[in-house]
Amino acid sequence: MIYEDGIVWKTNYTNTVLIADRLWPNDTEVTLHLTPYSNDADSQHVTFEKYKYCFSKILQNSLFIENAKTNYKHFEKYCPNIIDFAHRPVDQIVGVTMFCKLS
Repeated sequence: MIYEDGIVWKTNYTNTVLIADRLWPNDTEVTLHLTPYSNDADSQHVTFEKYKYCFSKILQNSLFIENAKTNYKHFEKYCPNIIDFAHRPVDQIVGVTMFCKLS
């Protein structure tokens, strides 16, 4: 969808979250409002492809855990995409982290 200053892109990913020593299935729908800062179409394309890669290859089928070596060591043989957070990986923490990384 195109809007006056950029585009709106909707996507989703499915992952698992470890909270309180339990694994929880998680489906997340994301809507990004992208405003280009460059007039260069190639630069815009590369940036958009990086965003798509992040959601489809890194977050999809990943496991979110709180930063703990024991958790990581236990689950690394089951899941290649383990993403550890400084705090419990609840929606607000994940959202703020993703906002910072994508900015």
